[in-house]
Amino acid sequence: MSIIDLEHLTKTYYVRDPSHNWKTTVKEAVGLKKKKTLTALNDVSLNIQKNEIFGILGPNGAGKTTMLKIIAGLLIPNGGEATVCGFDALKERQDVRASCSFLRSGGWIIFDYKYPLYKNLIFWAVVMGAEYEEVKEEVDAVLKVVGLHEKKSEFPESLSAGERQKLNLARCLLAPRPIFLLDEPTVNIDPYSANFIREYVKNTLVKERDMTVLLATHNLWEAEMICDRIAILHQGRILEVDKTENLKRRFGTEEAVFKIKGGVRGLKSSMEDIPCISDVVVIGDVVKVFGRDLRNNFRQIIDRVDGYGKIEYVDIIQPTINDVFMQLIGEVEGDRE
Repeated sequence: MSIIDLEHLTKTYYVRDPSHNWKTTVKEAVGLKKKKTLTALNDVSLNIQKNEIFGILGPNGAGKTTMLKIIAGLLIPNGGEATVCGFDALKERQDVRASCSFLRSGGWIIFDYKYPLYKNLIFWAVVMGAEYEEVKEEVDAVLKVVGLHEKKSEFPESLSAGERQKLNLARCLLAPRPIFLLDEPTVNIDPYSANFIREYVKNTLVKERDMTVLLATHNLWEAEMICDRIAILHQGRILEVDKTENLKRRFGTEEAVFKIKGGVRGLKSSMEDIPCISDVVVIGDVVKVFGRDLRNNFRQIIDRVDGYGKIEYVDIIQPTINDVFMQLIGEVEGDRE
């Protein structure tokens, strides 16, 4: 069952030229000059399932944050439709906002540096609708969850970047909502804190609390590790959406490495008739075979290699989401040239 539905979503921004002046403003107002715009999202359609970790990957400026802000009810699209938890993102924005928790990189700047952590969280809990007298125990509980309970009397300015992000996570947990939006949640924080956030998202938010998580990130390894499905976004358009394993199988290139004792003369040409192989590279006594679905055709490949000498070493290197990402983005950039 889908919890988020995006249909033909578009979003453009008005961009001011550096040479813009009052004359330009007048010309734009009367229609003598066309306003310059930037398309952040271009005909985006997605269906995100309940209790899913969905990754959004793309280079800077691809439209990842814009998409999250529309889903959170913080931006109005120029065209298309967005439905979140059954609410229209245009007509029922308050209900949409109440359905999402938004954890952003650098989101800790909203905290008051002259208030201790405990009072900061009480303030935000009340802002989000909690009763003051009932929220104290809950604040204590979330501070324990994120590992900041011993520092509850300290001030945000004394925390490390990772601890500040944990504080931001604690704020989001005070108002449990069915959808959790993560925009670069582990950027610029230490590996231990980053791993804590990943594990908490995967094991607690999704498995225990049945929440749906959208993760926008540049960390492809992170997305491959925790996401059920991934969308690759580029210049406001979705290039591919699928499970990580399916994407690697469809677009990734496997590599089989052999070390052979004996002659390898003629081996490369002898393997050209195997359909799954795209290239063979011979470096001394090492043979590298590239292609797709090599594992399922490995018996045929190894029989061919074995005919040229004794195999001393063999390994198959599987493609990663990074390989898929670079290939898809490279194809688009290549077409532009």
